[in-house]
Amino acid sequence: MSGTSSGLPRYAQPGSLYWKVLQVFHAYDNWEDSDRLEVIRQMFQQPGLRRYRFFEVPLNSQIFHLDISPVGGYGPQQRFIFDKVEDIFDFCLCEKISDFRIHVQTRRDGRGNFQLKRVVKILEGAVAEGGFARIFVAADGSVEKDDFLEVSGEDIVAPRCVWSEVKEFDPGF
Repeated sequence: MSGTSSGLPRYAQPGSLYWKVLQVFHAYDNWEDSDRLEVIRQMFQQPGLRRYRFFEVPLNSQIFHLDISPVGGYGPQQRFIFDKVEDIFDFCLCEKISDFRIHVQTRRDGRGNFQLKRVVKILEGAVAEGGFARIFVAADGSVEKDDFLEVSGEDIVAPRCVWSEVKEFDPGF
């Protein structure tokens, strides 16, 4: 990952896109976990790292998990959580990340269950009401639509592939 003059990756800098993205999640000071924090800061070479035991997702919405492989294949994998898929591509572009996987955490169903599905393709198309919609094709062949979208797959006009896991990273939007 690319660093800055302080030696920290750009995403670890306060005010970076990473920190702005996390504003959709709620974490309070008394949820902070300082147990072995210095060891973790040294291990990840991030002296400003803060750690929380948990955080709140305020709405029953989709959440996207971004798994990043370690540079050179050595070290721990990293997982970042986003509320909008377009922020993933902004983040990857800014950090020059090309080796990653996206998972969508579905909304809870009527029984309170959700799933984590690996996204292998993202389709985008126009909708009759105006604007556009995205469809996330999962590795198991199932599809997830944009959060809170009240359209069926047939309502999306001329869907086109804007991202695929099998090709070289191309944000496309």
